[in-house]
Amino acid sequence: MSSSDGRLYQDKYKKRQNYFEPKSQEEIEENWDYYCDNTFEYLYYSGPFPTSDEEGWEEARKKLLKNHRTHNVIKDAIDHYCDALVGSPFNFYLSLDKPEDQLTEAEKDQLKTDEEVIQQWWDWQKQVAVANYLGKPLMEAIAMMLITDYGYLRLYTPKRFASRPELYKRLLIHAPCYGSVSVAKDDDGFLYEASYRYEGGKEIYRLLDNGRTEIEREGEKVEVDYGGYLPIFEFSGQCLITDSMKRSQNAINRALTFKDNNVDCGGFRERIVTNGQPPGNWVSDPSIPGGQRFEKDSKAFLKFGPNKVGWIQGINLGNPNNPTSYTNPNYQVIDPVDVGIFERSLQIDYTTFYNSVGLGHLLAAGDGRLSGVSRETIKGDFITRLEGYAEMIEGQLKSIFSLVNKLLLPESEYSSVIELNLAVGKPLPEERKQAVSEFQAGVKSRNSTMVAVGVSDPDAEAEKIALEEDDQLERIAKQQAIQEEVIQGMS
Repeated sequence: MSSSDGRLYQDKYKKRQNYFEPKSQEEIEENWDYYCDNTFEYLYYSGPFPTSDEEGWEEARKKLLKNHRTHNVIKDAIDHYCDALVGSPFNFYLSLDKPEDQLTEAEKDQLKTDEEVIQQWWDWQKQVAVANYLGKPLMEAIAMMLITDYGYLRLYTPKRFASRPELYKRLLIHAPCYGSVSVAKDDDGFLYEASYRYEGGKEIYRLLDNGRTEIEREGEKVEVDYGGYLPIFEFSGQCLITDSMKRSQNAINRALTFKDNNVDCGGFRERIVTNGQPPGNWVSDPSIPGGQRFEKDSKAFLKFGPNKVGWIQGINLGNPNNPTSYTNPNYQVIDPVDVGIFERSLQIDYTTFYNSVGLGHLLAAGDGRLSGVSRETIKGDFITRLEGYAEMIEGQLKSIFSLVNKLLLPESEYSSVIELNLAVGKPLPEERKQAVSEFQAGVKSRNSTMVAVGVSDPDAEAEKIALEEDDQLERIAKQQAIQEEVIQGMS
């Protein structure tokens, strides 16, 4: 079918943005506020606080804002999920649709060569990102998904790299900012059109019936062979931020804020003297009854502390010059307010939050009441949550690497395989022992065992082990050769 005869999927199917109920713009903006720690407006205050139309509102608001304290546990949770999902290097390799033992030597050599080309491209991505402060696109896309339900990666050619002689250096990925990407899906949920807006322009990508991809830029349309892919890849998954999490975040911020506020108001020992005469003198004042007025000495004060004796005089009754009696002074001490109630409140809110998001093992890490088995069970629940996201991420990464493989190696017949290495924190001694036992029993691979005992890059570690084994075999061979020479010399 010619390109002129190709009809867009849009002609056959109506647009549908996503599977689940889309979040409103207000909900998404609120989620971003919580992730970026802009939570003062959501602080619930049940005390006597003036409303915006009352006098003193602005002053009270400024004072409260100045004392506003936060611990952004929502950002901590999302960042922890991102680190656990894609923080560790993932495994990548190419494969044919037949067992490895059936590959010819030529196919194995070609497979290794093609893998090196793709790995070279991926290393280039990381090098450019670090050198140009471009961030971590994959991490950013996953974070956006956990905040808004959707995140995106875009494969493109920057203008400054378009003339590079090395083809792999012309391709880069980046995470478009929120709102810059819109997509259209058919009734089966397959993405067939995507647009990307940027400062000064817009690009539209469409899948055609003939399997090619149409790119519309600045009014011009071109068709390219992307192997049935669009250069924009959607990461979709359940948003991690829930109303329950927001309420826990508000409670934590409230406890921290009013702990400091209470310390300011009542965090120091207070002393109150009732019916006591402060230091001062009586002065003449014809304008008041009795003709005398008491003036307090602003420089005089009661001295408190070690080895100090304070004397308090009662207020004279009657004529100041000839008092009939004195009041009985009373001295009262108010101790600083106890912050224990805030500490207990925070502990409850932290526990509620981290357990609700599947991160209870972080709290249990320093809790001696939990055994290693209990912590491993909690961590297992967290891994189960991660696996739901991991399957989707692996699928999208496979699509990205397959498109790169198509562009860099057009004649390649290999398919890409991606395996994430989930990182859920350093294992306890009991967990490492269990992983080694499973490896020895033959129920766990060496790579999986390395990940379970805390090795971040099992492939690199396996190469080091292989080199060390080769060196050791070489040393043994040399020692045996020397021993044989010695024996022959003695015979």
